[in-house]
Amino acid sequence: MNILIVEDIDVQRRALVQIIKASFEDINIYSAENATTAIRILEEKNINLFILDINLEGESGIDLAKKIREYNRYELTGVVFITSEIMHLLNAFKDIHCYDYLVKPYNEDEISRIINVFLNHNREIKNDDIDDNYTFLNLDKDIRIKLYHRDVIFIEYCLNRCKVHTKKNIYKIKGKSLSSLVAEMDSRDLVQSHKSYVININHINAIIKDYEKLWSINFHDYSEEAKLGYTYKNNVLSLLARKEVDNRS
Repeated sequence: MNILIVEDIDVQRRALVQIIKASFEDINIYSAENATTAIRILEEKNINLFILDINLEGESGIDLAKKIREYNRYELTGVVFITSEIMHLLNAFKDIHCYDYLVKPYNEDEISRIINVFLNHNREIKNDDIDDNYTFLNLDKDIRIKLYHRDVIFIEYCLNRCKVHTKKNIYKIKGKSLSSLVAEMDSRDLVQSHKSYVININHINAIIKDYEKLWSINFHDYSEEAKLGYTYKNNVLSLLARKEVDNRS
């Protein structure tokens, strides 16, 4: 589970990080002092819970939460506000779908209670085998599609755009890097196989060696191929082996 704490007062930010670390060793904690740093982190990482100070300097925690909600993958992600004035929370619960709050000074038991709620929820999601996850993608200003992750065969980055290959269509996505698109989709079945390719391990049929450090990846019932580079080979093969074990169990 990944938590992002956004608090502009350094002493309070560090204290909150230490309180959580002391009780939850397996949780990854990221922290930021402002909205700009927070946005960079949430784009690079998959955050499961946001803890935001309402009174951030420069941009309020509520404004930051509104930006977070604009990301498809964070539409329902837990948001907990930090405040010293409970009256500020009315709009947060109504407009942002804030799930809880912490009142300064922090109460360690209350922090543990909140973290446990989201930790248990995150475990339930990981144990859910229903593969109906999807992402809305903008093809241009007038066209938006609902893309189910299970339908993606592979994604190719070419000529400054991402080409998402499915059995029915190839969707061209402008204005997104390969890494940002994959982070937005946040699917455990999508794995980078080459600097220009991300593949869905569920669709792999065969891996064929082309050269000493380059392989071609063939897919079930699909004629086009992706590439596997030497740098990414071990990770792809380990995920395939793990998938095979899971399918047998």
